[in-house]
Amino acid sequence: MRPRRFQVADVVMRKAHPYQLENKLSPKWTGLFRMVEVLGNEAYRLETLEGGAIPRMWNGANLKFYFS
Repeated sequence: MRPRRFQVADVVMRKAHPYQLENKLSPKWTGLFRMVEVLGNEAYRLETLEGGAIPRMWNGANLKFYFS
């Protein structure tokens, strides 16, 4: 697995939870989120693009860069 290095203000998508998947054709990645804080050891704090806080931290393995 290739390690990813995210920085503050990067726009990312996160892996969908199993309960968010309705069928096998459902999108595997959800939302657009902005990095707020890099906590070290592949842990990141996110917020929505509108500025709403996400209540927990996310591991870098569950995130991927969003390219527009």
